[in-house]
Parts: sequence; C-alpha cells; structure tokens
Amino acid sequence: MVRAYYGSAIALSVRDGADTSATFSNVIQGMIHLNIAVKLDPTNETARLLRAYLCFRLPETMFHLTKVAIEDFEFLRDAYRAKSDGAVHASFVRVLKDLASAYSRVGRDDEAQLIRKELEGIEHGVI
Repeated sequence: MVRAYYGSAIALSVRDGADTSATFSNVIQGMIHLNIAVKLDPTNETARLLRAYLCFRLPETMFHLTKVAIEDFEFLRDAYRAKSDGAVHASFVRVLKDLASAYSRVGRDDEAQLIRKELEGIEHGVI
C-alpha cells in the first residue's frame, strides 16, 4: 500500500509543473512504484485504483497506458460486482464510466457500448 501511494504521490507531485522533463521523469518513477505495488499484491483494490487512474489520465499518444488502465478497471469492476455493499456503488459506476471511455479511446467501441448498456441498467434499477 505504501509503495502504491508513494508512486501516486511522485507522479502527481509535478502535475501542474512547467518543466516537462521533470514531469515525464516523475510520472515514469511513479508508474514504476505503482507497477511494483500491483505486482506484489495484484488483488489490492487501492493499488489497482491508483494505477488505473494515473494511466487513464495520461495522454495515450505519449504514454500508451490506456490498456493498463483497462486491465485495472476490469479488475475493479469484477471486484465491485462481487460486493453487495452499497458503499461501493458510486465507485462502481465511476469505474464503469471510465472503463467505457478507455475502451473507446483504444477503438474497442463494441465493449464500450456494452458497458454503457450496463450503466443504463444500473441507472434504471434493472441491475
């Protein structure tokens, strides 16, 4: 957990910085720590969430990490589905929305549409 939070903090520490080389360097260092955290504990939802959103927010044309975000979002979707806890509902919906966007970003429009249909079902209380 500590490594995951540390990696996330490193990557975000230069978020609004003007020095692009420092930004790039910190993002890479942060990703290294997040990847190690996920490798050490692949079922850790927090580590997966932190890595997913870092990868999802980075420009695909520069970093090519949307597929990693999709992998983590899919893991989180399955983990949240397994819980009947109402507390994860908002997180589940957010993950589904971002998973659909990530699928669209990499041209997997059929999968994005399936997720959007699932979201419609959730919004109408079908699921």
